[in-house]
Amino acid sequence: MKQFILPDAPDEDGVIRLTGDDFHYLARVRRMREGDMAGCRLPSGKLAEMKIKSVGEGILLAECKPKDGESHPKNRLPPIILFQSILKGAKMDAVVRQAGETGIKEIVPFYSERSVPRPACGERSPQARTGRWQRILRTAQQQSGSETPAGVACPCSADYLFDYWTRIRDHSQKALALLIHEVPL
Repeated sequence: MKQFILPDAPDEDGVIRLTGDDFHYLARVRRMREGDMAGCRLPSGKLAEMKIKSVGEGILLAECKPKDGESHPKNRLPPIILFQSILKGAKMDAVVRQAGETGIKEIVPFYSERSVPRPACGERSPQARTGRWQRILRTAQQQSGSETPAGVACPCSADYLFDYWTRIRDHSQKALALLIHEVPL
């Protein structure tokens, strides 16, 4: 584990309370116990040191202290936003994983004419897919040590995609878009 990305910011005393999957990962998979230390990244992107205070029944309490001299990561490039048409099967999961490892700021999935959006087994909504992609993205960032806080937007239509891009372009002098599209020969 290169870093653990905290799901929320610590409280005003610097304490974070972890439950659910985060508790399971740290307490059961990583076998962290009271007094153990680990590097972590706050939701803002800032590096911190986490000291485990207690591990109870489904709850892990840790004290987080930002590392001295560390500030928000300074990227040389402007934020990179990936507009990705939805792929079928596990291909979309692979794109999300690899994008997270490379430092993408945001992934915006969209339905295109040739998309075959089929929900995975048991999924009922685009929000369920987005939640899955968020978990994949977070895991990829933790493993790769990516400094860029990233997110996955809910799938949208191509019309919304162009409106979204216009808003981004209007707020950034360094905005650049590449749209790769099949052109019939």
